[in-house]
Amino acid sequence: MPNELYLAWLKEWKEKAFEAESKGYKTLKTAYNSMLDCDHEIGHPSQAIKLHGIGPVLCGRLEKRMLAHCRENNVPMPERPRQELQQDNTNEDGAPVAKKRKTSAREYIPQYRSGAFGLLVGMSDPTASLSMSKSDVVRLAKPLTDASFDVAGDSNRFFTAWNSMKTLIDRSLVTKYGNPPKYTLTETGLELSKRLRDRLDNVQRAQMGVRAPQSISVDVEVVDLAGSDESEADDLPLAGQTTVNRDSQEERSSGRLPSRARPDAVEIDASQIQLRNIPAGSYSVQLIIDNREVKTQRERDFIEQKLDAAGIALDARMLDVGDAVWIAKCQDGTEVVLDYVVERKRLDDLVSSIKDGRFKEQKFRLGRCGCEHVIYIIERYVLSSDYFAEAIRTSLAGAQVHDGCFVKHVKNLNETTDYLCKLTHQLSSRYAHRDLYVLPDRYVDSRSFVDLKARLGELHNGKCISISYDAYQGVSRKQGIMTVGDIWLKQLLCIRGLSLEKALEVRDRFPVMRDLMEAYRKLHSLENKYRLLHDTCNGSGRKAIGKALSRKVYELLHDKEPSK
Repeated sequence: MPNELYLAWLKEWKEKAFEAESKGYKTLKTAYNSMLDCDHEIGHPSQAIKLHGIGPVLCGRLEKRMLAHCRENNVPMPERPRQELQQDNTNEDGAPVAKKRKTSAREYIPQYRSGAFGLLVGMSDPTASLSMSKSDVVRLAKPLTDASFDVAGDSNRFFTAWNSMKTLIDRSLVTKYGNPPKYTLTETGLELSKRLRDRLDNVQRAQMGVRAPQSISVDVEVVDLAGSDESEADDLPLAGQTTVNRDSQEERSSGRLPSRARPDAVEIDASQIQLRNIPAGSYSVQLIIDNREVKTQRERDFIEQKLDAAGIALDARMLDVGDAVWIAKCQDGTEVVLDYVVERKRLDDLVSSIKDGRFKEQKFRLGRCGCEHVIYIIERYVLSSDYFAEAIRTSLAGAQVHDGCFVKHVKNLNETTDYLCKLTHQLSSRYAHRDLYVLPDRYVDSRSFVDLKARLGELHNGKCISISYDAYQGVSRKQGIMTVGDIWLKQLLCIRGLSLEKALEVRDRFPVMRDLMEAYRKLHSLENKYRLLHDTCNGSGRKAIGKALSRKVYELLHDKEPSK
């Protein structure tokens, strides 16, 4: 009976910690699992200290809860074991006082495939000499670690894998001597490196497809609907590769808004527009990277060196949307944006953008920039918690399935740069024999540009319609794209439960907030006001608005506490 009570209380505390995103959630989860696996009866709460994950503080909480439970139900309190009464100090309530437990120094074991792991295992290679220079150590360690020796990849963004060498020297696992310096393993380091190498051999024999670090990490596996990441030919998303229906996607995409949902759009006769033709061979493909994305001079130097080695000239500018785009640079100086845009996200930044809503807002603007192919590059990062694993999977899957984006997973900035090099070469090859058709800047309007581009594509037999770089920046700028209807749409999206599809349906029926408020005023019955959006915005599927959500919108707009 006490075990069931302790289990229920631990479960209650664990769920509260999860909802509050408390750091104690992991401890409570461990304690709950230990209590669940306990095969013997625990009487007094202090006896639970023998279980893994339960310490004096948690025992004290359980004892206070048990005391309250016994008083409320008029049942006797379980007796404390006599041996503990003699040895343990208790307070006036009988609750155990937390003591400082003696802790022994734990052996240092590097995380699997970390920088320190690669250095130790590499230096114990049978082909390695007893003392090695830095270049020799790095050469042997590179294949054994996911960290980069060239550019920082951790949250502080200042330390590379080689900085782990200082930790190994401080822990007397490696000795450094001489000038230029030489490095050699100590006896302790050699013993530890052999154990690490044995572990690596076991992993390789087991042929594990995914490397799992010892600390908690969120390694999101999303089905790549746009093609396999392993094939070089599939690294570049092509028209028709995705399994999403592009026609229906035009109506659903967060960026490509249907024309009927744009009451303030300007209708233009596409047949009267004269496109500028830029013949193949008269332009070169150039990569543009957002200069705000390259946060340190070291990263900028690293990226420039990598691209220069691949024969690619880097141009860093401030991009209003996206982290990288490709332009066609004409001989007369004209710059035309090609149909590809890249958004780079590290997992910790992705979690942050999901929490504060930037992910939806950026995806919305990426869809309206006019580029047909939106590519998300997701860099792996070890997170301290797995709370948001499901949110990451849902967001990326939605970006692929619902918005038709292409998602590419990489390990670090080094692989991101390699991928950009590969894409640049493929685009250069693809556009080498392709004419460009450019829409004049005067027709590029944020309210109707996406629809106009689609109509022009149909009119010109599916040819890709491009815009100039200046027009791309103008239509993508946050301040430049906002209309009254857009502001109303963004306000609707702030309401919990009102998805983009539902918000578009509301804006279709009521182009601005004033129209909705006037519709409310014309109704006399409060019940009819509650049901207004449910009755008028009767779209099918994801666009349908339920009665509860309809009432919630009314109460929020009339400064009332929403009903629960």
